[in-house]
Parts: sequence; C-alpha cells; structure tokens
Amino acid sequence: METDLVRFYRLINADDEGSFTAELAPKAGSLDFQVDFYGQGKFPPTAYHSEGHQDGMGVCIYLALVHQLLGDDFRFAILDDVVTSVDVNHRRQFCRLLANEFPDVQFIITTHDPVWARQMRTEGLVSSRSEARLHGWTVDTGPFYENGETWARIEEDLERDDVNAAASKLRRHLEAAAGDIAEQIGGRVAYRSAGNYELGDLLGAIIGRHGKLLGQAAKAANSWDDGAVAAAVADKQARRKEAGADLDREKWAINPLVHNTDWAQMSVADFRPVVDAARAFLELFTCDNVECGGWIHTSGSPEPEVIRCRCGNYSLNLLEK
Repeated sequence: METDLVRFYRLINADDEGSFTAELAPKAGSLDFQVDFYGQGKFPPTAYHSEGHQDGMGVCIYLALVHQLLGDDFRFAILDDVVTSVDVNHRRQFCRLLANEFPDVQFIITTHDPVWARQMRTEGLVSSRSEARLHGWTVDTGPFYENGETWARIEEDLERDDVNAAASKLRRHLEAAAGDIAEQIGGRVAYRSAGNYELGDLLGAIIGRHGKLLGQAAKAANSWDDGAVAAAVADKQARRKEAGADLDREKWAINPLVHNTDWAQMSVADFRPVVDAARAFLELFTCDNVECGGWIHTSGSPEPEVIRCRCGNYSLNLLEK
C-alpha cells in the first residue's frame, strides 16, 4: 500500500514532488503516517502540506487501500467532489492517474467544477456520452438533468425552433473546445493577465498551429518516402482548408443570436449551416474512433515529435528522416 501511495502521489504531483516518499507503520493499534517535505524530513501531512496536497494525498491513500484489499476485484468506485481544493494542473494529472492506473474500474465522479469536468473529457477519462449535467432537484421528482453530447442538445433546441438557445450552446462549446485544443496542440495566443481570451483569438491560434503541424507531418512523410501517410496528410490539409473557410464564412451569425439584437432573426434552416460548419471544424481535431473521440495532442519535448489522439488511431509523425 505504501508503494502504491507514493507512486500515485508522484504521478499527480510530478511537477513539484517527483521524489516524494512516505512511511506507513502500525503503532499501538493505529497507523502512523508520515510524508517527506521536499527533502527536509518526514512529518505528518498536516504539518506542512497545503490543503490541496492533503486532498490529493487522501485520494491516493483511498485508491492504494482499495487496490490492496480488492486487487483485480476493484471494479467500481464513487468519487464525490474529491478535488475541490486541488489546483487545476494537478486535477489534470489526477484524470491521467485514474485513466491509466485503473482502466478496468468504473468510476462515478461528481463535481461542481466545469473546468475539471472538461478536463476529464479532454483526458479521455469520460466521454461526452457518459456525462450528465444536473440542474437542481426536488424531493418528489429527484434530480433534473441532461446528458449526451452538446451537439445532441443543440439539435433538441433546433427541433423546438429555439435558435437563440442553440446559438448560445454553440458559442460556449466553441469557446471551451478552442481553449482545450489550443492547450493540446500548443496554439499560441497573445498573453492576457486576466486570461480572458476571445473566441477569435483561440480560433486563430489553433488554425495556425494546426496548419504548421500538418505541414511538418507532410515533410516527415515525404522524407521517409511514405506515400500512404503523405496522402492521408494531404487529405487532412484539404479538409482543414474547407472546414476553416466554412466556419469563417458562417460564424458571424453566432454573436447576434446570443446577445439581445433586435435585427438578428434566423430560422432553423438559416442556422443549420452554422452548426454544420462548427461541427466539421472541430472534427479536424477529434479522433474518429467512437470509443475514443478525444482531442488530438502533440507529444515530445522540447519540440513535438508526433501529433496523435489518446488511443493512437490518429497518429502523425513529425520527425523527418
């Protein structure tokens, strides 16, 4: 259990506590627990570690204990808002811990934090199909919720002839997706201390970065004389050009419908090309394996060596011969 605890905690905090150690020892009918603090000695977790680190440590203890008790029979767990005080970067690592160390465990995870919910999707821990959003509850009826992909909810709005609601969902989805994609592929935007990046900033960043990466992949394929990969990259470049142009032509309609603009009135038929263009654009960055469906991302340091999805179905080498 001690070995698992240390390994799990190092995975979550690899950036600042990669050499973390801990000791678990029976003591007078209880368990003595002491942890390393940056090489300064071993102390109780409450002595020097922050609340966020203690929360992460607590989850690691739980996972190590259950794994020790059940072994391969550990197949189901409910985690209720367990990372409330853990910072954003370490939450992403926590997603990877669950996905990589416990691939056969069914987790039911609740959270009030939309950022972490999005990170769980980005890291492939959950899919959009398995996500449910709760909107209150009553004793008589239980919770009010919606599930399924954003696209399905947009379609429901269009079926009700509520174009404004569909536009609002599409705007939020594009903003969230563009931010995630920029992080995954290294899209660069002008720094803003408040972090309030506009949709146009993010779209420009990922379009430019995506084009550069596909260009590298084409050069790499040609250098290795791999005609099949070169043809696949050329197809992706053509799709990128078409989808980018379609989105650029249609996206003007989103903002007027989201805001209170008297002149902005569109029918479902008018708005349909906007939805189709946005969806086709985001599919450029999405694995087409339905079991994955995750964003593509770059791997390698300091320069990217491959652009791929989590399952490996989408994989393009960026290194020339």
